[in-house]
Amino acid sequence: MRKRFPSKDAVIKYISEAAGNTSQREITKAFNIKKSERGVFKDLLAEIQQEGSWQKDTRREQKKAFHKAEKLKSNATKRLVLPCVVTEVIAPGRYALAPSEASSSINTKILLETTSSTPPLSEGQRLLARLDRVSKTLIRATPIKFFGNNHTSSQLITGVFQAEKNKNYVYPATRKDKQPFYIQTKSIGAAKDGDIVKIEPLTDGRNKQAKIITIFGNIYEPKGLSLISILQNDFDTTFSFSAINEAEIATVPKIDQFHKDLRDYDLVTIDGEDARDFDDAVFAEPTKNGFHVVVAIADVSYYVRPGSSLDKEALSRGNSVYFPDQVLPMLPEKLSNDLCSLRPDQDRACLAVSIYLDEKGHVISHKFVRGLMRSRLRLTYEEAQAIFDGDKQSPLSPMLQTLHKIYALLMIIRQKRGALEIEMPEHQITINKSGEISSIGLRNRLNSHKLIEELMILANVCAAKTLEDKNAPCLFRTHPSPSEAKVLVLKDYLSSITDTSSSSNLKTPHDFNHILSSVSGKPNQTTINEMLLRAQQQALYSTENGGHFGLSLSHYAHFTSPIRRYADLIIHRSLVAALGLGEGGLEKSNLGDLAEIADDISTKERKAERAERDVTDRYLSLYVAESGKLHYEGVITSVRPFGLFIKVIDSGIVGLIPVASMSDFFVYNETRQELHGRSSGTVFKLGDSIKAILEDVDVLTGQINFKLDTKHKITRSKRKKV
Repeated sequence: MRKRFPSKDAVIKYISEAAGNTSQREITKAFNIKKSERGVFKDLLAEIQQEGSWQKDTRREQKKAFHKAEKLKSNATKRLVLPCVVTEVIAPGRYALAPSEASSSINTKILLETTSSTPPLSEGQRLLARLDRVSKTLIRATPIKFFGNNHTSSQLITGVFQAEKNKNYVYPATRKDKQPFYIQTKSIGAAKDGDIVKIEPLTDGRNKQAKIITIFGNIYEPKGLSLISILQNDFDTTFSFSAINEAEIATVPKIDQFHKDLRDYDLVTIDGEDARDFDDAVFAEPTKNGFHVVVAIADVSYYVRPGSSLDKEALSRGNSVYFPDQVLPMLPEKLSNDLCSLRPDQDRACLAVSIYLDEKGHVISHKFVRGLMRSRLRLTYEEAQAIFDGDKQSPLSPMLQTLHKIYALLMIIRQKRGALEIEMPEHQITINKSGEISSIGLRNRLNSHKLIEELMILANVCAAKTLEDKNAPCLFRTHPSPSEAKVLVLKDYLSSITDTSSSSNLKTPHDFNHILSSVSGKPNQTTINEMLLRAQQQALYSTENGGHFGLSLSHYAHFTSPIRRYADLIIHRSLVAALGLGEGGLEKSNLGDLAEIADDISTKERKAERAERDVTDRYLSLYVAESGKLHYEGVITSVRPFGLFIKVIDSGIVGLIPVASMSDFFVYNETRQELHGRSSGTVFKLGDSIKAILEDVDVLTGQINFKLDTKHKITRSKRKKV
C-alpha cells in the first residue's frame, strides 16, 4: 500500500522510464491514487505539463497519454513547454535560445523577447519556456521560470569595458560611482575596448572587482550613447509578438454611426522638422461671433483596446522615450509611425474637439467627436512661421492666418490668467545617418511653437472639464504650488541680490511672473529663470483634480498625445465611454486601477526624463570633446559646496568648476548662493560672467569639467531691483 501521496519528481521519473506513451489512467493506477485524491493528482499532472518537459500526446488525447516533449514538428500549432538555454544576446531584451539535450531534435531558431520586468540575461542562462511556432524558420519563446545564473537588475551595473596596461576595468556609467571595477582576465570573455556591459560586483571597498555578465553594443558605435541609458533603466526595446500582430492586422475604420466624416476640414499638422510622429492636427475658421477651432488627435483608443497585448505593452512603458539618435516608442511602429500618424492625404481615425470661441478668444462651447480625418498639409514650425510672417504663401494661408489671430488672443488670455512665463531653451542635437553629430544648438521658440502649445492646452482643458461634467473617470495633470521650503530659499536668495522686498510675496504665478518680467533682457535673466524653475514642484498624474499651478488652470488633463503617453490614452477611453462614441472606451473593470496607474506612469515619466537628460549630456560632452575648443565664456548658473556650474553662453552647455581645482579654501553661503575665498576674498555668485578652460570630458557620464581662466576677472552685474 502507498505510504504517501507521490511527489512531482516521482511522477516525472515514472513517465520518463515508461516505455512509449503513458496514459493518465495508468499513472493514476501506478501510484494507487484514491478517488478522493484524483482532483489533486489531476492538478499535479497539469502542473507537470505546464512546468516540465512532459506533455499530453494530442494524438491520443482521448486516452490522456503523456510522453517526452522532444519534438516540435514544422506543422505543430500547439504550445510546448521545454527547458532551454540562452545561446546569444542579440540586443537588450532579445535572446536566441536552444533546447536542452533532451530536446535536441529542434533545429529551428528560437527567439526570446523579454520586457523591462525581466532582468538582463546572459549566455548560459537556463530557463523553462513555452514555445510557439511562428514560421518554418522561427519559434517564439515565452519565459515561465528561470533557473540559476539569473541576476536581478539591482545586482547589475552598466558600464564600459576598457583595457589599461594589462589590467582590465569597467567604468560605471554614473557620476555617483566614479571608481572603476577590476575585471579578471578569465572573466573578460569576448569584451572589447569600449564595449557596453552589465557587470556583477564581486567585492566592495576600494579595490572593487566584478565579472562581466552580458556584452551589448560598443559606445563608439551609432546609438551607443543612448544604449547606455536603455540598459541602465531596463527600457523595453522590443514588443511582444502578440502586440506586433495586433498592430499589423489593424485597419483604418470606415464612416459609421460613431465616426463622423471630418475629411472636408483643412486640417494641418505643425511639428518640428525632426518630428517622428504626427499625432495632432489643427484647423480654424472665422464665425459671426468669433472663431471655430478643431483640434484632431490620433484615435489610439480605437486600435489599443483595454486588456489587449498592445495595451499591456503601452502600460508597461508608460510613455515613449526620445533620445537624439532614436526613439523608444510606447506603441509598435505600425501604429506610432503609420496608422496613428496623421500623414497628409491619408485617412486617419481621430478623436477631435470642436471649439467655438468668441471674438476675444474665450470658449463659448465645445464638443468631442470621433471621426475620420485627412491632413491637408504637413508643416514644420519654420514653414508655418514664414506663412504667419507673410514670407511664404500656401493655398491654406488664409486658414493659417486665422490660426495666428487666435494665437494672439489666446496669449492675451494666458497673460491675464497668469500662467508662468519661465523660458528655458532646449538643446537641439541633430544626428546624421552615420550616427555622428551634424549640428548642435538651442531650439528657437517661434510663435508657431507657441500657437500649437496654446491650442493643445485649450483641448486639454476641454477634455478635463468634459469628463468632470460627465462625472467620468479622469487622470488629471496636476501641478502643485511650490512648497514653503522652496519658496523660503528663493526669497532669501532674491532678497540678497535686490534692493527691494517686492519678492517677499511669492504665492501665485503672477508673483513669479513679476520677478521674471523685471529681469527680462538683463544679464541675470537666465539665472533668475533657472532659480524660479527649481522652486517649482514636479507635475504628476492624479485621479484628484488639484489644478495646474504653472498654467494657472483649475482643470487640466493630457489629451493630445496618446501615441506617446499612456495618460492621454486613458483620457481618450474615458471620453469614448462617457460620450457613447463606440468601442474601446474605459471599462468599469479598469476603474479601480486608475490611482495606481497614475502613480506608475508619473514615476515612469520622471525616469524617462532623467534618461533623456543623461543621453543629451553625453552627446553634449562628446561634442565638446571633439570640438578641440579649450577656452569658454559662461555664466554661473548654480553654486554648490563642491563647485560652480557654468553655462556656456553660445551653446548652453553646462560644466562644473570643482572647488578642488581652485587655489583657495572656499566657504559656501547657501542663502546668497555664493562661494567666498577665505584667503583671497574672491566671491563667486550666481549670474557672474566667467571665463574658463576645458579641463576634462567624460563622455560616459556626460560630465564636463572646467577650471578657472585666472587671466580674466569676474564680470558681475550690479544689484537690480526686482
